[in-house]
Amino acid sequence: MKQLLYSSSVEGKKENIKPVVLDILEAASSLKPGEDALFSLELSLRELMANAIEHGMTTDSQGDILVQLRLEKGRRIVLQVRDGGEGFDWKNTDFSCSDPYLEKGRGISLISSLVNEISFNCRGNEAKVIIDLGAEYG
Repeated sequence: MKQLLYSSSVEGKKENIKPVVLDILEAASSLKPGEDALFSLELSLRELMANAIEHGMTTDSQGDILVQLRLEKGRRIVLQVRDGGEGFDWKNTDFSCSDPYLEKGRGISLISSLVNEISFNCRGNEAKVIIDLGAEYG
């Protein structure tokens, strides 16, 4: 069973991150997720949208970011964030972060430590995060 909880296409600007985060958290709250799951969802969404804006949007061509949240198999939420950019070569990217004080390069590593699964489409312009809802679900 897959249930779409939220879907929106927003302009790739930093000021659009907060409203989308609030909408997603409201949609997810109806599922009564555990606090850890809600925290992981919020941080993952913020990081993925920031990455889409910074790396997927160029000064030459602004675009939209598609954000979707689904409930799958009754216990997992799936967050997808896609931008219209060229993507990146995730297969040859080292996501380990040996220095937590770096200004850049920590986002995907941080997300990976908080979620059950993170994956990318072939092009590298879409990330999918899977988070178990936790003990407080239902």
